[in-house]
Amino acid sequence: MTQQPTLIEVQVWDRSRAERSLLIYDGSCGFCKRCAAYAQGLVGESRLAVGAALVVAEAFPELTSTDLQKSVWLVQPNGDLYAGARAVFEIFAMAPRRGLGLWMYRRLPGFAWLSEFAYRWVASHRTWVSAWVHRLWPPT
Repeated sequence: MTQQPTLIEVQVWDRSRAERSLLIYDGSCGFCKRCAAYAQGLVGESRLAVGAALVVAEAFPELTSTDLQKSVWLVQPNGDLYAGARAVFEIFAMAPRRGLGLWMYRRLPGFAWLSEFAYRWVASHRTWVSAWVHRLWPPT
């Protein structure tokens, strides 16, 4: 069986000194934490930092608590912010041979809308989705 990636979270974030991307997630949802660990394992900790929203929120005054509860956020070193499905596709595109989703998001009519709809559905049903994912792919 494959070992689950270990999540390495930042405890502080200085935007002015960012040299890697930052994935911000809610910090309390087990499903979200598992997805964040997978993303960091796929991309590499040297390229993708992960921070719980409550820990890094003060570095991002433009993001409200509602923004941070509603979806994941990706902050690029250049300051670009992406949320939801777009953030997920941006993260996948950081890994070798994983950029097709972002390409489709940007270029295939209707794909961005459908992706964001699916993201919002999963986010609003994450307890249920988490239980099913846990059954299908139990942690090792």
